[in-house]
Amino acid sequence: MCKRRRSSYTIEFKISVVEALRESKKQNVSKTAIKFGVDRKRVREWNNAYQKFKSIKQNLQKTRKKVEFVRQVKSREIENGVLMYLKSQLATCRKVKNKDLQQKALEIANFHGLTSFKASNMWLYRWKKRNQVISRRFTLGSTGSCSEEEDDEDLIIDVENDD
Repeated sequence: MCKRRRSSYTIEFKISVVEALRESKKQNVSKTAIKFGVDRKRVREWNNAYQKFKSIKQNLQKTRKKVEFVRQVKSREIENGVLMYLKSQLATCRKVKNKDLQQKALEIANFHGLTSFKASNMWLYRWKKRNQVISRRFTLGSTGSCSEEEDDEDLIIDVENDD
């Protein structure tokens, strides 16, 4: 069985397909679908939603079909505190695990009275992404400095940027 890859189309492309369909003499959905390389069902759906697409294009002037949502940070104190903790641990070549970061975030949240804060795995994932933190393994080499090993990727964390 052949797996199909899901496609994403811009508003402009959808509008151009529908306009081509409406400009053709016979309004043949099959020929329009073949011409643009899309499914006939998509052409019919886009034809029905044509006015919606036009209003989206006029109101938002966006070229993407989907507008990304950026989640607000709950507390800058937690963000900065965990980052400072991570940098201090890395400066002394100490191992820092994901659980350590989550525990430190909870400690900071409790200190600031944020009882509803939960340092979930998803929070940690987003925190790492916001702060450009990547997972690596470091060991104490023969030179006395930290060096990378490629065996285990999820034990140690490194910061890519030094602000």
